[in-house]
Order: sequence, then C-alpha cells, then structure tokens
Amino acid sequence: MISPHHLSIVTLTVVTAWSATTILILLDFQLRSRRNARASVMVARLSSDRAAGHSLPDLTRSEFQALVQAGLPRRVETVLAQQVRAHEGDAVLLALADGSKQASLDERLQALQVVASGRHPEAYAALAAAIRSPQIEIAALALRLLRGLNDERAIGVLVDALASGAPSPSRIAAALDRMTVAGRGQHLGSLLKNDSQTVRFWGLLLVGRDGTSQWLDDVRRLMTDASPQVRRAAVEVLGRLAHPDDHGRVLASLADPVPMVRVHAARAAASFAGAAMSHGLVRLLSDREWVVRAAARAGLCRMGTAATEAVTRTLWEGDPFAANNAAEVLFLTGATGTFISRLLKQPNDRPLARLVDRLITASGPQIARAVYDRLEPHEQLELKGILAAPPTVTSDRAL
Repeated sequence: MISPHHLSIVTLTVVTAWSATTILILLDFQLRSRRNARASVMVARLSSDRAAGHSLPDLTRSEFQALVQAGLPRRVETVLAQQVRAHEGDAVLLALADGSKQASLDERLQALQVVASGRHPEAYAALAAAIRSPQIEIAALALRLLRGLNDERAIGVLVDALASGAPSPSRIAAALDRMTVAGRGQHLGSLLKNDSQTVRFWGLLLVGRDGTSQWLDDVRRLMTDASPQVRRAAVEVLGRLAHPDDHGRVLASLADPVPMVRVHAARAAASFAGAAMSHGLVRLLSDREWVVRAAARAGLCRMGTAATEAVTRTLWEGDPFAANNAAEVLFLTGATGTFISRLLKQPNDRPLARLVDRLITASGPQIARAVYDRLEPHEQLELKGILAAPPTVTSDRAL
C-alpha cells in the first residue's frame, strides 16, 4: 500500500509534469501559429508584388523554407528558389543538400528544399543521396520533394532507391503510386527481377496499381516464386489485369499451401467468373482458416448469379462450415430472396421447398431471422406453412 503522503507526492509530480507539458505544447503551437501567420502575409505580399510586376526580395534559405511551408504558388516558389540559388551559390547549396559539406540538420533540409524547388539539374542526385539517409527527417523530405517534382527523372530516382534497398520501401512505393506521370509503368520492370523478395513484392503491387500489362510475363513467372509474399502479390496483379489466359493460374493458386496466398487468390478469382472458378472458390468455404473462408465468401458474392449453382450444391455437399457460408452467400447475393419469391408463387414445388428449408436451416439463427424480416407478415405465415407441409417425395436434395 502507498501511504497518503507518498501518494500526494506522486500525484503532485504527475500534475506538475502534465502542466509543464501542456504549457510547452501551447507555447510551441503559438510560436508556429505566429510564424505561419507571418509567412502567410509574406506569401500574399509576394504574390501581389509579382502580379504587379514588382521585383521580389532576396531571401535566406530559412525564410524560403518557411514560405514554402506556409504555401506558395508553384511559380512563385520556383522563382524565389532560383533567387536563393543565385544569392547563396549552387555549389554551396548542393554540397549542403547531398551531405558532402558538414552542416546541421536544418541547413541540409533548407538546401534540399531550395535546389528541388529551384529545379537545379543536380537536384535529383542530391535527392537520391538524401532518400537513403539514415536521418528520418532528411529521407522524408527527399521523398516528399521527389513526389512533388512528379516527372520521369523523379520516378527513376524512386525506383532506383526501392531497388537498392533504401529505408522505408512502403513509403517509397506509396510515393511512386501517387505519381501521375504518363508511362510510369515502363520503369517498374526491373523491380520484378530484383533479388530481394521485398522489392519484387512492391514492384508487383505497383504494376498492379498501374494496370499495365507489359510486364505480364514476369508477373506470371512470379506466380511460382519461393516467397509466399511475392506469390500473393502476383495473383493479386493477375486479378487486377484479368487476362483470360490467366484463369488457370489463379485457379491453381486457390490451393496454395499458404493461407495468405489463398486469400488473395480468392479475391482475384472474382475477376474470372465461370463454373470452374466458382467451384474452386466454393471449396474454400470449408478452409481451415477463417480469413480464407471470408475471402471466398466475398469472391462468390462478387461473382453473383454466375456462382449460384455451385454455391447451392454446397448446401448439401459441403461440411457444416461450408453449408453455413454458402447460405450466407446466397442471402447476400439475393438468391435466397429469389428462391422464396418463387416458392410463394409455386407453393407445391417440393424440390424448391426443400431447397428453401435447407437454406434457412444452414443459415443459422441470425440470417434466418433476417430472411423472415424481409417478408410481409402474411408471407411469413405462408412460407412457414409451406415448409411445415409433409414431404411428397423421398429425396431430400434439390438443386
């Protein structure tokens, strides 16, 4: 037990620390707000001066960076950066930017901003060095600046950085994904041949996002890669591209020994609707991994009526897991409602009645309630009466 005296000391210490932290946060916020307000006023003044044809003032690196952070029109930003370049000298700025000259973190960040905004031809080399920096702030700024440049040379720098194992491959891939340069896909092929499975993985995802088919042969080759991570990305790409010749490859991936690959194969399978693919997906409704079963359900729902026959058969042919999942798919795709509507119009159709009865039984209590809730009160009574009628045939199976 803590004594009241010690407890009060601990409480006072915590309250004091919390108060001090709050004050520091408020002071920092106030300083940032004032700095941004001043920068915003300068941005407005610079824009109006430029519109009036007046000359723009010389700025230091730090002043220019503050203006950029406050938000400069792109043309004004470029002109101001070029003035800073002329004032401070390209040689000094590049030495600071690429790290060849000893400098503080802020000085290097400011120099990177200037050479990139000022469109110096050597800016790409400096950014290529910066993106590999162990200093997170420098690498993050280089990534943002390259994304902002948004041209083929910037794409080349990012691809090379990803291929060479630069830190934060996911962030580099995300930056490449946001680039809007036409023909971006032509730079991605080398990633698919890289020795690193991580690089091949991100290369595949980028190819899929780009939607280009020029690397399709490489994607197909990677369907049998030793890395499950790569195989799962490859089948995802085939699902996105949906080339008819890849039907068999996606179908084979549904039986991959690794659950992660089966999940992505199930998602890709929906792009290849057909009897073979729907039956392949139906088999996954009894998979030992719940995430695979969920992906199979989602894939079958996307297939819609094209998979109804295969799913319906599973009500009788599958294990309890599969039957329950099949009933859920039929409910979500509207097939259950269609069967019930037909039965209410044809109450003497005993095979159809057995199908509906099996559907409701296999669905479980929650979906069964939802099935009845969608009916009018008189339809609920009528359906229950039809299902309660004694069978007239011996078979307990309807397709």
